[in-house]
Amino acid sequence: MRILVTGATGLLGSRLVEKLVKKGYHVYSGYNKHEPINGEPIKIDVTNENDVERAFSISKPDAVIHTAALTNVDECEVNKELAWKINVIGTKNIVNMSKNYNSFLIYVSTDYIFDGRKGMYKENDEPNPINYYGLTKLKGEEEVMKLNNYSIVRTSVIYGSTPASGKVNFALWVIENLRKRKEIKVVVDQ
Repeated sequence: MRILVTGATGLLGSRLVEKLVKKGYHVYSGYNKHEPINGEPIKIDVTNENDVERAFSISKPDAVIHTAALTNVDECEVNKELAWKINVIGTKNIVNMSKNYNSFLIYVSTDYIFDGRKGMYKENDEPNPINYYGLTKLKGEEEVMKLNNYSIVRTSVIYGSTPASGKVNFALWVIENLRKRKEIKVVVDQ
């Protein structure tokens, strides 16, 4: 099976590629900035239709796992145009090519599409994003739902570090600062 993973150097994407390669799948590691460690690297800017088309023509994927996204919640609030471009337009580009190549699409979304009041959400609960990141991921889901052949996975608090970029997530940042006995300040409304 040929699998294209977008965002293959991100926290989730890099781990997925590693596992898929070990299981013997032919994995194309879609990246934008940092070259991936595992899989067959394929440079792709999901916001660029021509880039996406080129990546699909090279990989001819049976399945696509779309993990590429702007996930920094604060950055999404500050740079809404970029958040929309990556999380909605980029997803739309992946959806269009998945349709053209009859590829099964797994879209990685987030529980940020909900307002957090209830918790333990089910897939048919009513979305109500309270920040721009959640809104863009919800709009990405809506693009994906135009396909006949897809699955949407809503993640919650993924933690770890990314091998290619060295980027550390929130949980590891907190641990590291506490080890150094540094005072940390975090929001209380997310």
